[in-house]
Amino acid sequence: MFMVKKILLNFSIKARKVFLAAGVVVLGEMLYAQSLPTPLYQQVNPEVPADFQPVLKGPTPAEAEGMEAERLFCEARVLERSGKPSEALKKYERAWRLSRDRVILQNIVSLAAQEKHTDEMARYFEKLEHPEKMDVLALRMAGLLLISQNNVPQAIRAYEAALEVLPADVYPMIRVVLRYELGPMYYLSGDYDRAIHCMEYVLSALENPKRYGVDDALEGMLAAEDTSLRYQLADMYLLRHEEDRAEAMLARALELERKVVASEKDAKQRREGIQAKEDFFRARIAASRERWDESLQLLESAFARKLRGEGNGPMELLVQVLKASGREKELISRLEKYYGADAENMELGYFLGKQYRQAGDWERAYALLSELTHEVPVMEGYVGLLESAWRLGDSEKFLLGVYQVLAQQDSEEPLMEAVRGLLGEEPTGGEPEETDQNVAEKEVKVDSSDLVSQDSEEMGVAWGVLGTPLEGFWRETLREMSAKYTVENPKNPWSFHWAMSLMARAVKEDGLTDVYGNAALAALERKEFVEGQVPGEAFFVGYAMDLGDRGLFSEAEGVLRQGRKTVHGREKRAMLEYYSGVLFVTNKQYDQAAKAFREAIRLDGDFPLYQRQLGLVYYLEGRTDDAVNQYQKLLEKHCEDYSSSFPRELVKETRMMLSLLESYRENMDTAEEYLESVLDEFPDDLGARNDLAYLWAVRKKNLDRALEYSLEAVAAEPENYTYRDTLGWVYFQMGRVDDALEALEKAASMESDAVVDRHLGEVWRWKGDQGKAVEYYKKSRDGFLQAEKEGKLIDEKERKYVLEQLKSLQ
Repeated sequence: MFMVKKILLNFSIKARKVFLAAGVVVLGEMLYAQSLPTPLYQQVNPEVPADFQPVLKGPTPAEAEGMEAERLFCEARVLERSGKPSEALKKYERAWRLSRDRVILQNIVSLAAQEKHTDEMARYFEKLEHPEKMDVLALRMAGLLLISQNNVPQAIRAYEAALEVLPADVYPMIRVVLRYELGPMYYLSGDYDRAIHCMEYVLSALENPKRYGVDDALEGMLAAEDTSLRYQLADMYLLRHEEDRAEAMLARALELERKVVASEKDAKQRREGIQAKEDFFRARIAASRERWDESLQLLESAFARKLRGEGNGPMELLVQVLKASGREKELISRLEKYYGADAENMELGYFLGKQYRQAGDWERAYALLSELTHEVPVMEGYVGLLESAWRLGDSEKFLLGVYQVLAQQDSEEPLMEAVRGLLGEEPTGGEPEETDQNVAEKEVKVDSSDLVSQDSEEMGVAWGVLGTPLEGFWRETLREMSAKYTVENPKNPWSFHWAMSLMARAVKEDGLTDVYGNAALAALERKEFVEGQVPGEAFFVGYAMDLGDRGLFSEAEGVLRQGRKTVHGREKRAMLEYYSGVLFVTNKQYDQAAKAFREAIRLDGDFPLYQRQLGLVYYLEGRTDDAVNQYQKLLEKHCEDYSSSFPRELVKETRMMLSLLESYRENMDTAEEYLESVLDEFPDDLGARNDLAYLWAVRKKNLDRALEYSLEAVAAEPENYTYRDTLGWVYFQMGRVDDALEALEKAASMESDAVVDRHLGEVWRWKGDQGKAVEYYKKSRDGFLQAEKEGKLIDEKERKYVLEQLKSLQ
């Protein structure tokens, strides 16, 4: 296919026209020389004018796109072989958008993997229908990149394709490597049968290296992993209830590990750890065989030897064994005994804290979690600590728990998340007396089990509920605390006021937010804080944003100003400057916002968010050239950064903004190029497809493809009025006026927009309905005027055009 098209490519459309035009005379001479019949057109009309030229039919749009795809493909191959992979990749991607050819797609995946464009490669790899047609090394690289993204299903697909490509009798060592890397992926996906097959294959290769073509380097690597592989196999055999095979594999793994440890200096301590591991594993085997007493005895031994590195597995097994043997009541006492003998086992301690909470023993839960969160602060501990104090109805303990959160965390978010979670359940202690408001709130209360998990460890599923019907309880609690601990009390450090402010924000109690926020600031000025509780930027940002949300901009800026005096470190001060800029933008004080963002850049120029926001300010001010320059600087700095998803998303957003700005400057080719660059890396991005379709419609080009892009965008987001506006404008440029009218009227019914109204005016004018055209042009004019009053940036060319049309029609 490619060879035929490549030959055709040697003749451009323009060249073929010249050739055919001039070829009439040459063709006549050839026919005469060969004594062939007279051409048909001369038989019909023997008197042909001297300047006659036949009408030549050019290629269809589809044929032209096919030829363009071939040209791009050939250029990509040349660039790739010339050592310019990035340029080649872009050409391949554009060729694929035109042709959707499998071979081109394979080249994209292979080259993106080679260049370690991880996210980009993953997006194209998912489009491959037959990855087994790719090169085995490219597939392995793709698989490694996919697993680095935790995209296990696609990584497995890549490795399976690589094994399918590889002939059974060729490169056996590569097959070993592929199975060695694929086994853990199967394990992660829960496919234990295939995981076992891979690991057994690798162990067989290790035992017979010559048979599998394993060289010394690979043999050394596998030997280092031999013990680990055997432990994993023993675990999977047990998961399949193959206890005998698990026991045999465990024995071999232990033998190998003990052999290695025998020569080490701390052999005694290591041997004790290995024995603890063995006891735990054998306890699992006994439990699988339903030998509960034996399993419990082995677990006792494992805990006594201070078992480590098994997560919650030992405790969960203990729960299972005690429940199966009818001894559930022993759980807490046994855990207390084990933890008493091994207080450094944080996992055991947290598990015990969970059991206290489930048993409703809030006093012991609070005491234990206070210690644990001080040593190893984790969200589970914070949640349990605050819940325990709350269940006790003890505001003092609650505040002490809050202090611990604030002292251990750089951010207020753990505390806010914990408070939000607690809002979903009725407290057991410290409830306010029944009031009319409380009764009304209880009557409308929804089932809390639908909102918040009963087990607070599962908070991620349902938490985030803010301002539930239980707000009344929290308001009463805050007022009760306010009466008990007055804001003038000098014994309370600043963190007390911060805690109260945060809790007030959590239940949207604005008045109390101000009271305690201001008191916290006053405490800071008097330096009333304990060691280790000096506030970070989170306090100032959170309080300032709360004030800003209520329109108190000067007060909010005052809070951030205080923060800049209190907080040390260039990065933290830059963050405060950034939020000052955000407040100024919200208040439409663009000069002040730009000043704040420039200062943030000066303090921490490596953080791209500040540069992007400065460009946005220039855009909002209508300083198009300055905005373009700022965004171009940002793009130049991060364009080739493929280290993570963040810079790639940043580059995409920057290119989208530059496209918009260049279209304002009427640099339409440049605007299109930015959008094409977005689609190179993000081929399914709806926003870029829609914007490109609109630019094509404006320029009356590529209308078939513009329609394809626009229809896909509308199908994906039918409630997006801008996508429907684009669809209507594409239809109009294609001459499908009724379809255009339907799409544009639907867009207008969804959102009042000056540009949509302008488009409707155009359509009605084309249909000959001057009254309707004037009606929509007036709506468009009024829409531009209203947007300008609201401080929104408008397209002056669009507004000028609307005014001209109204003048011509009236």
